[in-house]
Amino acid sequence: MNDLKPEKRKILLHGSIEDVLFCRTEEKNLTEVSIENTAFSLGLGAIAASKEKALPHLGELVTCPGMAAVLPGDGIYKVVSSTNRLDRYFTPFNVIMEGMSSETLGGIETPSQDSVITARTFWESGIRKKQIQGVNTNLFGGIWFAEVSVFRSTCLRKPPIPKNAPSSGKAISDPENYDNWFSRDANHSFYGRVALIIGVAINTKNMLETGLGEKLNRIFYLHPDASTDNSEIMIHQHALVFKRMPLPVPGISVEDAVREWIKSGYLIDVKHVLDDSIFRNPVGAIMEYNDIQAI
Repeated sequence: MNDLKPEKRKILLHGSIEDVLFCRTEEKNLTEVSIENTAFSLGLGAIAASKEKALPHLGELVTCPGMAAVLPGDGIYKVVSSTNRLDRYFTPFNVIMEGMSSETLGGIETPSQDSVITARTFWESGIRKKQIQGVNTNLFGGIWFAEVSVFRSTCLRKPPIPKNAPSSGKAISDPENYDNWFSRDANHSFYGRVALIIGVAINTKNMLETGLGEKLNRIFYLHPDASTDNSEIMIHQHALVFKRMPLPVPGISVEDAVREWIKSGYLIDVKHVLDDSIFRNPVGAIMEYNDIQAI
């Protein structure tokens, strides 16, 4: 179990989702991270030799200890991943979950038998669970493995850089621009596959109590395809999708489980996961956090 107490745990953050949504990403905004130093995170990035070469290929990003995977937003939709510790990725927006590696895998609360809608995962296994315990925690990070029942997802069609910015000056997520910028998985094509989902969530009913203010706007936004209106909870989550293989056994560390999947699994895709996706038999870890720290 992680030695960091909840009051000391932090979500670490490179950049801001606002710069992504308004196409303000330039070379000067990119942070370089070696594969050797990766942690559990989600965001936008590219695996490349330089910042210049990274910009045209920025896309949906997931990292785990010793591995990074990207679905480049270059219209080709071919996953790029690396476990070579000498490789590096560049990112303008990266949400890192401090202390997650040594957490122990356990069961995820499922209100309807063995399946769970992702919008309820953080609520049942995080917010509600802590409320029952008499603890009022509002910021959570989570990682879980599960079988895919209904996978609704999106990904970028092109990199959010200034030359691609909408002429209206509005965000790429604005309804006016959305279809030109995001590709949807409308056919639920990953039924029967397995996924590793990484996400962060905030209890919006108690946002003022967090004292995080504008920091939250650097991670969360209202996705046009979201099924919830953010009145209870805001979620930002990405997934690695693999060909079918056994789910990890509860009781081992998150990092050990992930390393085994990376070693033996066949990676298919990297996507932004929508909140009404449905997964079966989830096993994972949900951690409470106290702060968001820019790095």
